[in-house]
Order: sequence, then C-alpha cells, then structure tokens
Amino acid sequence: MKKKLVICTTAIIRGDYHQKSLGLFYDRFNKYLAEFEVIHIINIDKPHKLLNHFSVSHTIELFDEIIPKNIKKVIIENIESSFLLAFKNIMYKIEELNLNTQENIFWWLEDDWQPKNDYDIFRFQQLFSIQNTAVSFSERAELCSFRAGPIMSGSYFSNFFNIEKIGVMNQTCDPERQVNRWISGIKRKNGNDFIEREFGDNNIIQIAFLFLSDEIIKAKKLPFSHYANKLKFHENIKFEFHILKSDIEFVNIQHSHINPLNYKYKLTSILKEDLLQLFNNENITYITIKPNVFEDVGRVFNEKFNLKKWKTIHDKTTYL
Repeated sequence: MKKKLVICTTAIIRGDYHQKSLGLFYDRFNKYLAEFEVIHIINIDKPHKLLNHFSVSHTIELFDEIIPKNIKKVIIENIESSFLLAFKNIMYKIEELNLNTQENIFWWLEDDWQPKNDYDIFRFQQLFSIQNTAVSFSERAELCSFRAGPIMSGSYFSNFFNIEKIGVMNQTCDPERQVNRWISGIKRKNGNDFIEREFGDNNIIQIAFLFLSDEIIKAKKLPFSHYANKLKFHENIKFEFHILKSDIEFVNIQHSHINPLNYKYKLTSILKEDLLQLFNNENITYITIKPNVFEDVGRVFNEKFNLKKWKTIHDKTTYL
C-alpha cells in the first residue's frame, strides 16, 4: 500500500502564471511521485484587484491541464478571499477526508514558488517520516516559515502545524505568524486570547543543515541569530545545531554538531540508520537541505499587479 503524500496549496487567480510554478513543479517532479498516493488540496482565492485580469474558472481549467491524472486533485473555492481562511479551509478538508494521520506526509506548497532544479528530493523521504520533523528545500526558510514547504511528518503536522485542530488559532492574523507563536513557546497575545505551548522538560529544538554533493558549507552564513532571538523563542528552549554532508544519493553521510558561537564543527561518517535514530525523538527537528530546490517567483507577479502582503485578516488576500 502506497504512503499518502498530502500537498497543501493556497492559490490565487494568476492566469497562466501557474504554469511557471505548479506546472513546472509537476513537469519536473511527477516522475518521483509514483511511489506515493498523492492528494493535492488547493484553495483558490480571488483578490478583487485581480478579477479584471483572471478568473476562478480559468484557474481551475489550468489546474486540470497542468496537474497529472495520477494526482488526486481537491479544489476549494474560497467564498471570501483571505489567506487565514484559505489555511483553515485546507485544514478542514484534511479532517473531512480523514487524512490527518501520523502515517501520512504533508507538504505545504505555495503557488508562487518555482523549482530551479529537479533532483529527486524523495530520496530523503525517510527524513520526512521522522517523528516531529519538518524539512525545507526553499531559500530563506527558517523554522516556522511557509514557502515551498515545509514537508512534514504526520506528527509534526498534527502537533505543530495544524493549529486549527489544536484549537489555538484565532481570526485576526495570518497563519504563518500564528504557527510561529505556537512553536516559539512564548506566552503572547494572539487576537483576543493568549497562545502558549507547554513544552515542559522537552524543550529542545534540533536544527540541521544538510549540504549535498559539492555544496560549500559556509557556517558563518547560517541563520543562528534567528534562533538566538529571545523575542522569537522562549528563553528555556534549547537549540541543538547539526551539520550534515551527503552525496546526492543520500548514501554517504557525514555529521557533526556545530557551535553557533564559534562555528566550529568536525564531520565524521555516520550510517543513515544512526542518523535517523539521532533525530527520532519527541523534540522538534527542522532540516534545511542545500542547495535550495525552490525559489520565489511571486514577487514579480505582485509588483506587476501592485499587490502588497497583508498584515491582518481585514487586508484579506487582496493585500494592502
């Protein structure tokens, strides 16, 4: 029986622009998806600024064209355009389809990210299934980022991403910010209520950077300062940082802890089984794989149509 891969996409009407993102994604990656039962859930918003240029019907027709027949496609038409409501709609649909299980893999794949290479990222699927683990292949994507990822194990999705199901989500700001608040462990205002994740003695977050093939390790450029920011994460959270080096086949692997204060590390060979066991615990594990596979192409579209990112639900997907 094939493992289920649930792809979650919040989309806006963009005309043929989706050919450059989701179309190119399937052109390059569908050949790697055969071992999965893929369910692609897409919520379509129609910002009023774009209604004179594009339509929902054309967007659906385009998705019918660019998404291969082996992919189970689930389309949601959002009545009121809002990124927050789009997120909630997708979470509701996952529950409705009984997909929220520990066995499934979940991929948050926004509609304005384009693959820039096509190596088989599913060689790393064992990483995707580690308990409480998320993996990113996108540029500038630290823990809690929503971009062309993360790809999540079922436990990470249930415990840290699907905060609508957890019951701590409100109606006042974007879901990325709320997921960030939840994972941070800091008690802070979230709408009219407070959000706070109790982590007790289990307060370790494991951050790993996996460099493939000839990708050069530039330790001083890694985002250690992001995780050291006490405004972003509770002071009692402890971060463990790891450097990984591997061939493109993910066979010959090296590992080291790295000190974020002096950037020192020493790589030694490690068996894949031992690496997987190293991260297989109750802690949050977030792995970034270099080189990046996806790059943001939405900025060009936003500039062309004068779209600026929203800050609250009242801005909706029409931006400011």
